Amino acid sequence: MLLQQRNRGAAFSTLNEMTRELDRLMNGPMGVNANGPWGLPAEVVETDDEIRIDIEAPGFREEDLEITLENNVLTVSGEKQMRRSENVKDSDYRLVERRYGRFQRSFTVPATVRTSACEASYEHGVLTLRLPKAEEAKPRRIQISRGQGGRQIEDGTQTES
Repeated sequence: MLLQQRNRGAAFSTLNEMTRELDRLMNGPMGVNANGPWGLPAEVVETDDEIRIDIEAPGFREEDLEITLENNVLTVSGEKQMRRSENVKDSDYRLVERRYGRFQRSFTVPATVRTSACEASYEHGVLTLRLPKAEEAKPRRIQISRGQGGRQIEDGTQTES
């Protein structure tokens, strides 16, 4: 009896460990989080000028998708409803592999994103979000001048040393 309880405890420990690992994997780049009965796959690309998020959302209409950005959290949500033919009954379906229902994806974005300039487009089942970075967040090259004087910054401003 004691051996069975120990094994049961080990099973719960393993299950808890697996749950923690899944949580860690789901909170990947930029705090990505998939919520709801199903999540849509995404790619996040960061360049010097912007962060681009591409989300696969096949079968949606633009009006089915909602995008909000609040407190550095970008949320994409929507609902995909099953479209049935008038002459087809529920009992006629033999296989349904497509997913329907509500979904929500949230991404934590850096404070350096210019929220007023964010753009979204939807083409061929892919939702593309472009989040431009503020100028002060972009990398700059500082040129060193010869002798005494200043340092030239690539955007044209000069500072004295």
